[in-house]
Amino acid sequence: MTSRPIQPTAPPGGVGLPDPIDIALRALRSAQVELYCDHESAALTAVRAARTALAGSMAGGLQVRFLVEAAVWHVRHHEFALAQHALADARLRLA
Repeated sequence: MTSRPIQPTAPPGGVGLPDPIDIALRALRSAQVELYCDHESAALTAVRAARTALAGSMAGGLQVRFLVEAAVWHVRHHEFALAQHALADARLRLA
């Protein structure tokens, strides 16, 4: 018996794998909520999830990637209002 690699399957009733843009949008929204609640670490984790979702495709283009990186920089430097603006702009460009 030969071993085959595990192939991702669609959820019951679903079609295909999750859309990277949808994953990124949810992660960016989560980051905004975490920042609002003063949870810096959780916000950075959510932004990293968005970055990972966008890394495998050209979804959103370079402007969105720049805004995501800017949001990370602003969070790390405690500039939360600017981070919120970058996240909101990234979400608008992805939607």
